[in-house]
Amino acid sequence: MEMNQAPLEPLEEEEEDTKRTFIPLQAKIELVMKAERLVRAEKCMSYRAFCRLYEVQPSQLRRWEKNIITMKKTLENTTKKAGKLVCTTGRLSRLEHLRHKLIPWVVTMRKDGKSVSVRMASIYCKKLDPSLRREKRYSLFAMVRRFLSSNGIVMRSVTHKAQEDIAKMHDEALQFLETTKPMLQQKHRHQAFIINMDQTPYNPKDTDRRTLNEKGVKTVNAKTMKTSLDRITCMLAVCADGTKLPPLLVFKAKPGGSVEREFTSNDFPKECLYLVQENAWTDERVMTHWVDHVLTPYVKTAPKGIVPYLFLDKYSCHTQGRITNRIEDLGVEWDIIPGGCTGLVQPIDVGIGKPFKNRMRYRWEEWMMGQYSEEDGSVERIKPVEARKYIATWAADSWNAIPKAAVKNSWRHKPFSYFPEESTEAYVFSDEDDSGDEEISIMGL
Repeated sequence: MEMNQAPLEPLEEEEEDTKRTFIPLQAKIELVMKAERLVRAEKCMSYRAFCRLYEVQPSQLRRWEKNIITMKKTLENTTKKAGKLVCTTGRLSRLEHLRHKLIPWVVTMRKDGKSVSVRMASIYCKKLDPSLRREKRYSLFAMVRRFLSSNGIVMRSVTHKAQEDIAKMHDEALQFLETTKPMLQQKHRHQAFIINMDQTPYNPKDTDRRTLNEKGVKTVNAKTMKTSLDRITCMLAVCADGTKLPPLLVFKAKPGGSVEREFTSNDFPKECLYLVQENAWTDERVMTHWVDHVLTPYVKTAPKGIVPYLFLDKYSCHTQGRITNRIEDLGVEWDIIPGGCTGLVQPIDVGIGKPFKNRMRYRWEEWMMGQYSEEDGSVERIKPVEARKYIATWAADSWNAIPKAAVKNSWRHKPFSYFPEESTEAYVFSDEDDSGDEEISIMGL
C-alpha cells in the first residue's frame, strides 16, 4: 500500500528542560479525528508514527479517544474561547465553601445598582471566613478575581449612572412606554418623524483610563492633547426609522467672535452645523439654533397629514416656554422622558452616544499616530483653529460610521421597545467597540 503521508523526518532529541505544551480542547478533538482517519480508516501509518508526527504521547492520544464524547459536549455547551477550553475543572478554589453566600451577595448588590469592586468582595470574604485575613492583600484579590471570573462575574465599565433606585426606574420607564406607544401607532405618525435629540459632551483633552505599560510600574502617566481647546457639546438627533439628523457642534467661545467666523470657511465639513457658547453648554440660544436650523428643515419634509413627535429629556433648556412654543409652532408634538430613565428609554443614550464618542476617540488615536515622530517620540502642538477643524471632521466621520440598523435598534431594545412588534436587526460597525473593565458586572444579567 502506498503511503499518502510524506515520510516522517527524524525528530530532534528534546532537551531535558523542554517546557510542557498546552494543547487546547479543540486541537485534541482534531488530533483524535485525524488519527481515526489516517491510522484506522486509511491505514497509511502506524499509531506510534502518528504520535511521533504530531509530537504527542500514545498514552495521551488513547486517553483523548476514550473521552472524545465528553470533550465534544464540553466544546458545544461552553461560552468560553475554544483556545482556552479544557475538560478538567482543576482543583477547587479556596473560596468554594463561600460560593452559596458570595455569589448571591454580588448578584444582589448589582441588581440594586450598587458598584462592587474586587476589594469589596475580598472584605466580604474575610467577614465570612476570618482565616482569609492571614492572606496577603493582593494574593486575596487575585483569588477572589479568579473565583468570580470562573462563575461568570467579571470587571466591566459603568455605562450609566443614576441616583434613583434601579427597580423604581425600571418600573417608571415601562410605565412611560405604556402611555407613549399608543400615540406612536396613530395613523398620523410616521417612524421617519419620531425623533429623539440629546447632547453628549466631548473633550479632546480626555485620555483613555487604560493604556499599555510595562508590568510592575507603580505610576502610569498619560499626556493630553497639546491644545488650549476645551470641551465641546455634540447635539445628536435620530429617528425611529434609522434616519440621522445633522449634528450641531457647540464650541467654547464668545458669540460673535473670531471663532464663530471660522465656521464660514470651506475647511469645515458640511455634514455638521456649528455654534459657540461661552462654556460650550446648551442654553436657550443654542437650543433655539438647533430648532431653527436642524429640526425645522427636517420636519418641513414630512408628508401631508403626518405629525412629527419629538422626545427630549428633562434638561432645563428643553422645557423653557420659548423653546416649547417654537417647537409647537412647527406642528411638532413633544414629550419629556422621565428623569433617571434616559439610560433605559432614550435612544441616544441607549445605543448612539457611546459608539459615537468611541469613534471620535478612534479618529483622535489615528491622528496622534500620524503626528508621532519616530526620532524623538514627540507630537506637535496643534493650534485651536486646526483642532476645531479636526474635531469637526472626526465628528462628521463618526456620525456617518453609525449604521442605520444601530439607530433603529436603539428604539427597539427589549424590554424597553417603542415598537415591541418589531425585532432588532443585525449590524456590524466598520471598527470594533472597546470594552472596559472598571466595575464588576454579571454576564447575562
